[in-house]
Amino acid sequence: MLIKCPDCGNMRSSDADACPFCGCKRKPGGGCMGVLVFLVFLAFMYLAESKETYVVVKKANFREAPNGKILGQMSKGTDLGCHVEDGWCRTTYAEKTVYVSLKVLEKRSAPKETKKVTSSAAENVSSSSVTQSTGLVQAVGN
Repeated sequence: MLIKCPDCGNMRSSDADACPFCGCKRKPGGGCMGVLVFLVFLAFMYLAESKETYVVVKKANFREAPNGKILGQMSKGTDLGCHVEDGWCRTTYAEKTVYVSLKVLEKRSAPKETKKVTSSAAENVSSSSVTQSTGLVQAVGN
């Protein structure tokens, strides 16, 4: 690809280490275009992973998929970091992706500290009844 030499203005190969007309050395790092591409990539990654904070306003079932099998319930007041998809909150619970209907959630205007669920609680999900301060009220057995 041909580029314009910043010193003499003649066209030269972008692969050349120096301009054949004036000897100007190529600057390492790819210039502004490389930085711009990197910034666009970072912005895309941020938007793809951005979450909105919601709070459970009444007992909420959490499911393995939208309208899927109920895995358990979350109590009122539980904060969730949600990726909103077609009326559902996709979130992570006990290292699994779960879904909660937006009908039982309210968007929180200022993010508060979210409640974490430990991996030991994940082992208890298969039991018939579990009580946790993290918002889990009842888990439905397999």
